[in-house]
Amino acid sequence: MMAGSNVSFAGALWSVDVTRKDKRLDFKPTPIERAFELAQSGECAGVADIRERLRKEGHSTNHITGPSLLRQLRDICLVTPSVPKPQA
Repeated sequence: MMAGSNVSFAGALWSVDVTRKDKRLDFKPTPIERAFELAQSGECAGVADIRERLRKEGHSTNHITGPSLLRQLRDICLVTPSVPKPQA
């Protein structure tokens, strides 16, 4: 679906802007979406770091399982340059 496209359903017509869902105040990514964001950020060295961050942010880690998902997250962490952690 394209941003700003019209969707017809049961005689109704809506204009939908799918690119703006993250601009809503109540938007919170799912744990899996957030896991991919963390993997791509360079702030996590691996899946254990991702799970730890998810817990600290109040997400459940119950769905961060399965060989395909874990492999994808690991691979992203491996190819993403790490961001240096600030010295305290």
